[in-house]
Amino acid sequence: MEVLSIAVGGFRNLSRTKILLEGGITSLVSTNNYGKSNLLDAVAFGVRFMNSTPQARARMMREDRCMPLVPGLAGDDYEFEVEIHDPSLGEYQYIRYGFSVAWVRDDGTGRRVTGETIELSPSRGGNWASYLNRVEGKYRPSHSAQRCSRKLHLDENQLAIDVLPAIDDVEINPAIRAIRRLRYGACYPLETNGVMDDYPFEFEDQEEGGVFALSGSDLPHSLFELKRSHPERFAEFQSIVCELFPEMTDIDVVSSQLGPELRQRLEDAANDSDDAVPYRIRDEVYSIVVTSSHMNQPVNVVRMSGGTKRVIWLVARSVMADIAGVGILGVEEIETGIHPRMMQALLEAINDVLDRTKMLLTSHSPHLIQSLPFDRIYAGVPHDDGVASFATLKADKRDELSDAAYDRGMSVGEYIFALMSSGEDEEDILRDYLEVR
Repeated sequence: MEVLSIAVGGFRNLSRTKILLEGGITSLVSTNNYGKSNLLDAVAFGVRFMNSTPQARARMMREDRCMPLVPGLAGDDYEFEVEIHDPSLGEYQYIRYGFSVAWVRDDGTGRRVTGETIELSPSRGGNWASYLNRVEGKYRPSHSAQRCSRKLHLDENQLAIDVLPAIDDVEINPAIRAIRRLRYGACYPLETNGVMDDYPFEFEDQEEGGVFALSGSDLPHSLFELKRSHPERFAEFQSIVCELFPEMTDIDVVSSQLGPELRQRLEDAANDSDDAVPYRIRDEVYSIVVTSSHMNQPVNVVRMSGGTKRVIWLVARSVMADIAGVGILGVEEIETGIHPRMMQALLEAINDVLDRTKMLLTSHSPHLIQSLPFDRIYAGVPHDDGVASFATLKADKRDELSDAAYDRGMSVGEYIFALMSSGEDEEDILRDYLEVR
């Protein structure tokens, strides 16, 4: 299953914005405090909403930290739409699914699903056929049925994808299940010290296939499980890290037994606590060990620089994403702690391992624009009212943009950021370069 595009809007300061995920990596670039993080959070919110219970959705629609912040979006519904391709589904292999919800209002109204669409097609670029009419409470069970004619009762916090899989003779249910398999993974921490230290705990509610989940907070344990369950992918991880850091001759993860004294102290601390925490103490602890030509002995990765640790963590998360079925991997400010000269090599390495996972990253670095094709770059569109949206560069304007940057002695990235952070005249120039819808 492959995610082809994602669209979100009506979230904080973000108006409806559609991002095509054609290649492995797509980037959002803008100045600080524009809306890059809000777009990633809006995607995460939508995927979480899809996979929540009706009761949890009712709570989510009350989250004031997610509601529109600017007058230009006041009263707007939250919108979410995703396009997916799964060739195993035959005539239903192209899927476009979306929904909208009303945020709770001061008078207590709102807080309900206001729209939902399921559209399917056998080919990309073909005509989309609708399989849901939520307003009339009807659905279309198969391609052979000519229209949405079967009755479907939905409560205000229910989605059709909750109910349709329970109906046996619905031919489109494999496509519904593909929609429900959509997963979003986050790579947001800018400081990775905590995730490099192993803690000898396993929580009872650890999600299945937790290799990817673990890597967000316990990378040593995660890599140990990757090495044990997917040795070929672990070898791939080792190879990439050593290519990015030529002085490293090896990176491995090792286990050691938890000492009886430490185990007893941990058990005593748990018994003394008033809160019942659902975890067990493991028998082993894990460490990531690096061998380098610059050091006289192997060392624990926790002793490496912050930038080195972040590169290792990002590579690990990228390798594990496909194993976990993550459709979209969001990365916040990828350039943090990473030397600009390494950026190109890092992006190329990540792009090679992502497979079906798409990476959506944010950046306020001109160097990143030099490292990705123009059609993978979405720049912040200038707005006067605090509303945020993103657009890619017009194909027929890219040479003109490059020439304008060259004439000013700048790189394309430097010129784009200069236009973003200058006055109204420069913003108008930038807007003319963008595919603003």
